[in-house]
Amino acid sequence: QSPIGVVVDRWNNLYVSDSLLKRVYVFDPKGRLFQTLGGEEGLERPTGLAIDRERGLLYVVDALANQVVVYQIEPAKDKKRDGPSVTVAKAFSFGKRGGGEGEFNFPTHAGLDREGHLFITDSLNFRVQRFDADGKYVGRFGGVGNLLGNFSKPKGIALDGQNHVYVVDNLYDTVQIFDRDGALLLHFGGHGGGPGGFWLPIGIYIDTDQYIFVADTFNQRVQIFRFLGD
Repeated sequence: QSPIGVVVDRWNNLYVSDSLLKRVYVFDPKGRLFQTLGGEEGLERPTGLAIDRERGLLYVVDALANQVVVYQIEPAKDKKRDGPSVTVAKAFSFGKRGGGEGEFNFPTHAGLDREGHLFITDSLNFRVQRFDADGKYVGRFGGVGNLLGNFSKPKGIALDGQNHVYVVDNLYDTVQIFDRDGALLLHFGGHGGGPGGFWLPIGIYIDTDQYIFVADTFNQRVQIFRFLGD
């Protein structure tokens, strides 16, 4: 009913969050549903997803519960022919409602760096928070305001191969680029319908060739950019 987050694990299984149905659906590489996470017993409004393929961790941002739920992905022990390659089970969760360190006010999206550090857009606290793989708070950056380095409504977040942090601001119609410690490096975008302009952008993805894909919502398109290096 309202699919938002999409990630793929190293076995090519697909994970899709549905914020209204309160579930994350797990499909095999052939598109067959084999497991459902959450539901009434677990998730309130799952939105952004991030996956650590090496550690086998799936991070689910639960916007309404103001927390991140972490699932462990493991190879199936008794794999039947043409059956699921993995099993997924809840490992732990962290976060609660608030404005302090490690607290959230309607978090929405998540991104991972090469070391497994997790970056969360804490949308209504107007900031990005950083955690280690175990959910321990590491730091934060941003704040409400109309100057570069601040946010109005941070949504999509992604990291490139050099651990630069890209944050989509849904209301400022920009993408701001930071280092991992929150120093502003660059920005691009601005309101408009021409090439490079945005109108309520939300999602962002960066592939291994440093191509940057931005979901430009009200312009009804995806725009593609490329990071050319320092």
